[in-house]
Amino acid sequence: LVYPIYYGMSDKQPSLMAAAIYSDDHGKSWKRGAPLRETPAELISDGVFARDDLQVTETQIAQVCGALIAIARNHDGVRRAARAYSYDGGASWTEYGYVQEIRQPVCQMSVLAFTYEGEELLAVVHPDDERERVRGTVHISFDGGKSFPVGHTFVEGGFLYSSMCYLPESGELLVLYESDWETIEESRIEVKRLYELYRKGHADRE
Repeated sequence: LVYPIYYGMSDKQPSLMAAAIYSDDHGKSWKRGAPLRETPAELISDGVFARDDLQVTETQIAQVCGALIAIARNHDGVRRAARAYSYDGGASWTEYGYVQEIRQPVCQMSVLAFTYEGEELLAVVHPDDERERVRGTVHISFDGGKSFPVGHTFVEGGFLYSSMCYLPESGELLVLYESDWETIEESRIEVKRLYELYRKGHADRE
């Protein structure tokens, strides 16, 4: 069992970092793994980071190609989703970096691994903007999160936090999302269309 968390080293900010807690005994006991990104000691004083852009927070984890992938909200000025891989069940993370195709304005993102036409796909739903929480977009990876060649914007307006599942009967991704701080709305995305775009070697950036 693996569950993403973020925690602070201090009651002062900025000090937040992302990790996972994991259980090897069906939930009877839990351990906290290493953070997604190790912050150099010289940039930490009494548990507080020297800069806000060192924080990594809300994370979602999926299993792809025999490994775990984490996609994380972060405060770095690049304004891209952070990505890291774990090959030991969440105890440690490696290959920390940024997904150039996935913009984010410091916001939660939804991540889902699912199977379509016998292939393992990874979907990330996010607000596709560097400043505002707008333009709800899904990006699809066909190589375990290494690249996301197909993107489709399905909401032009407000897009805050979201949750996603795959409906195998209809072949759709069902997305519930906040269009503002008080409203939850629903969108459905046809996977077949995105899959065919990839097979034709095109990316859809509507």
